[in-house]
Amino acid sequence: MQSTVELQAPMAFQQIWAWLAALLIILAVFLQVFFRIRRARKGDLPPKKIRIKKPPAKMLPEIKDRYLVKLDVLEKQLSAGLIDVRAAFQELSSVIRNFVFEVTGIEVQNYTLFEIRQLNMPHLTKLIEEYYTPEFARTTRKRGFSSINKTREVIRRWY
Repeated sequence: MQSTVELQAPMAFQQIWAWLAALLIILAVFLQVFFRIRRARKGDLPPKKIRIKKPPAKMLPEIKDRYLVKLDVLEKQLSAGLIDVRAAFQELSSVIRNFVFEVTGIEVQNYTLFEIRQLNMPHLTKLIEEYYTPEFARTTRKRGFSSINKTREVIRRWY
């Protein structure tokens, strides 16, 4: 039997596809090594220094008074039932974070609890830890008044 179809050579396809596959494999290996080295070095870097900008000494009492008034308003709203406990803790967190921002220049209102722990400000860390559960829980047994008093004391004693 005769056929008009001729057989093709075994490697008749273009070699560009083989080169392209090899290039992609090499690129993948290079990127893997690059990012592993980068990640390993990143852990060795010293933590970034945070610059604390203190307000003028005569302005500190004024800033403290402003935030103590905010705490008084919050306490009255909570006792009158105008806001629930969760909203009170959210506002309480906002008050102390904004206060710390005003007196230090550190934008703690954008920080997570982990980042706040890194700042080495134990009073702030303790307060934020106390706020977290009632602030994000659906229900809580806390009433909020003791937390407001603790926050008031931290603001009063701020240097």
